[in-house]
Amino acid sequence: MPKTKPRRKHRQRNARAARRDRKERRYIYS
Repeated sequence: MPKTKPRRKHRQRNARAARRDRKERRYIYS
């Protein structure tokens, strides 16, 4: 197989989604 560059993951989008989930989780717990 030919070598390929390591693909850059969508860190910003994932961080934004995680932040929203954390906010919703806070409302559920508290």
